[in-house]
Amino acid sequence: MKTTFEILQETIKTARELGHLDEEEKRLKNKPLSMPEIKGEGRVAELLVRLAQIKSERERENDIHRLELRTYECSEKLNAFLWLFEDDKVGKS
Repeated sequence: MKTTFEILQETIKTARELGHLDEEEKRLKNKPLSMPEIKGEGRVAELLVRLAQIKSERERENDIHRLELRTYECSEKLNAFLWLFEDDKVGKS
């Protein structure tokens, strides 16, 4: 069984992590897509450029999705802590 102090420490740590995840998500969404340099001309070069764009967009979407999952996990953890304290508060009334 964890003490109230340990639960509060974990709550603060989780809230800070949630803040960092939010900042990281904003940075990632504002970061321009990286594009490799494609040499050549014609239809093949156009297709290679489009393929690189799609790959870059998918990587960004995957990174954002991972951040959203971590954010959701932190939010659920904070909700659990809130539930613990609300339950404790109701029990003492």
